[in-house]
Amino acid sequence: ESVLKVAERFSSGEVFEGRGSKDVPAEGFSAYAAQLWGAIDRDGDLDLPTQRKMLSMVRCDAKRKQHQDAFERGLAPLLASLSPHNFRDKAESAVGQLESDFWAEVNGYDAAVASETRQKLCDGVWPLLQEAHDGYVRAAREDEEERFTANVKGLLPEEEEMPKAGFSARCEELSSECRGAFRDAVNRLTPSGAPWKERLREKDGHFDMLDNHIKREVAAAKKTLAAQVQAACNTLLKSSLSPKLVELLDASAPAMWAGIRKAHSHSVTDASERLRATLQDVGMWSEAEGARSAASLQAYADVLVNDKVTDKASEASLADKAFGRFDMGMNRSKQRSWKLWDSPDGEFHKARVAGLAVFAMFEVSQLYPEGEWPKGTKKQRYIDDERMERLVNDFEARAAPELAWAHAVRASSSTHSSVMFGCLVLVLGWNEIVWLLCNPLYLVLLLMAA
Repeated sequence: ESVLKVAERFSSGEVFEGRGSKDVPAEGFSAYAAQLWGAIDRDGDLDLPTQRKMLSMVRCDAKRKQHQDAFERGLAPLLASLSPHNFRDKAESAVGQLESDFWAEVNGYDAAVASETRQKLCDGVWPLLQEAHDGYVRAAREDEEERFTANVKGLLPEEEEMPKAGFSARCEELSSECRGAFRDAVNRLTPSGAPWKERLREKDGHFDMLDNHIKREVAAAKKTLAAQVQAACNTLLKSSLSPKLVELLDASAPAMWAGIRKAHSHSVTDASERLRATLQDVGMWSEAEGARSAASLQAYADVLVNDKVTDKASEASLADKAFGRFDMGMNRSKQRSWKLWDSPDGEFHKARVAGLAVFAMFEVSQLYPEGEWPKGTKKQRYIDDERMERLVNDFEARAAPELAWAHAVRASSSTHSSVMFGCLVLVLGWNEIVWLLCNPLYLVLLLMAA
């Protein structure tokens, strides 16, 4: 009786009402019928949609494995034929053909199951091509990184030259161009439907690595540029300060250190302003950078001054320079005629002080006034105690004879006769002087007595 009722449902079309003939393909009908009878025998009732879906799942999954195995067997020749230029087209073609063949064989099974299985098939074969894709993307990224590095280095000026304006802006342009070129390369390499594009943008992915490379190269280029600008400004400072130092040191005037301080300050200020203007022009200026650069320029100027003074202080001509200053005050740099009214001792004392002052000027640095030395710096000593003692002793030995000579010249000066004659005129009167002139013997006796 139960069999008759079920047969009636089949014969009347109740079971297949609203269901097309393709719900169960012919190749799966025997399995489907066996499934139906098993369900009837087990449960005493029949749920045809569930049975059909279960059959679709089994058959579609079997087809998926079959096609994936076939794809893996043909993978080696496919990979061998790939290149960066044809990867996208060949990958799309291979996976597309796989999907087409799979659809042709699962046509008629449950559509939702077939679609889900197709996606599972694609998810299984795309990873087989991912390694090749990742290698091509890596090569593209490295090419762009190399190109970017070369372009950024091309922005740097020649050594000791000032950079062109707009350095930072140009770095931004190159960064955008590099990112855009890599993005285009990835688009050319990535097949449609492949699940890799978003993965490339994950942390530590290729896009992230490219950004890190760009940041490193720009930071390194800016650091190099700042050093080049600093070096160029140092050269500018040296060309400005050195001639003034040479002039001041050669003159060795009493106000030598005042002149050195003034030249030092002006040169540092000019170089600092030039550096600031240059860094502002290239978009790299900051207050912190300005303070650091100004301190560096000042320290460089200090070294320049110390080197020049050290060289001058170590010259053997320093003793001659000091004696020359003494001679200028004592003898007026020539054979001086000492008059009766001159004071050799007084002149000697002043000339001696002036000569020894030359040694004092070169003994220790006076670049900064007392109490105004920059933090971390100290006075530099140019002449040690032993050499200073030797210089002073040699100077005294050379100067002492000049005083003796001055006294001798003063004693033998012709001004004695003229002074004595003037005194005779005042004391004796004109008539007595005429009488003496008329009697040379008495005049000679008078001069001898004098």
